[in-house]
Amino acid sequence: MNTSHILTTTRMSLRARLIHWLVETTKPYYIRWFKKGLQARLTIGQGWDVTKEQLTQYPSDTLGFQLAAFLKKENLSLMPLLEEHDVMHVLLEYEPTIVDEINMQFFLVGNGKRSLYAYGTAIIGAFLMPEHWGQYRRAYRRGQLALNFSKWDFQYLLKERTDDLRNLIFKKEQHDVPLFI
Repeated sequence: MNTSHILTTTRMSLRARLIHWLVETTKPYYIRWFKKGLQARLTIGQGWDVTKEQLTQYPSDTLGFQLAAFLKKENLSLMPLLEEHDVMHVLLEYEPTIVDEINMQFFLVGNGKRSLYAYGTAIIGAFLMPEHWGQYRRAYRRGQLALNFSKWDFQYLLKERTDDLRNLIFKKEQHDVPLFI
């Protein structure tokens, strides 16, 4: 039996668990310290003015419907003040795995997101899982090449076609697309 494979798998699992634990442990502090402008909505228990069930009523090609489908597939719910994180998974097509979470943060940093949380996740992820450095570098470069959308308010784009938003972000040629931004 080749034990080096088992040890590598165990280490990966432990490292992935450590990263997951760090993210989950720091999430409430991130909301408290870095989402202050939105804190009032959290106090009254509100995030976006839409529920997961309402999103399922949107046309199937919209960001809202695809966000609901993602949440259902992953058995997740919308977290107040963190809704846009799940939108990033849908738009950028990163899976909710540890490595893809790190890739997504590298993409966002490359795209212009200036957040201690994004930088921290990228740095800690690169340190704890350096064997994926090539992927991280590609994600960062992909973010640099994309249209900077770090200031968009995605709550108001939920009824837009997901493909149109992706085409805009990734600067793909579009024909006969209505202007929505």
